[in-house]
Amino acid sequence: MTRKELNTRIMERMGVRSIAEGHKLVERARRFALKAHAGQMYGDKPYSVHFDGVEEVLIEYNHISSVLRAAALLHDVIEDT
Repeated sequence: MTRKELNTRIMERMGVRSIAEGHKLVERARRFALKAHAGQMYGDKPYSVHFDGVEEVLIEYNHISSVLRAAALLHDVIEDT
């Protein structure tokens, strides 16, 4: 699922105003995770496939707060970097 598709799903569930308020936090967390995991692979794919997948699972089960999404993106930073 692309970032655009992911955000569209969230907007459908939460509304545009709520997604706009948490968007900065989520995007900052994602940029930080990408930088921290730079060069790491998840099998034969970039490591971002893993933390994006974790975020998708949260959304699938309606856990869509920006704080939880940021935590999903950052969950391996200390352990794996």
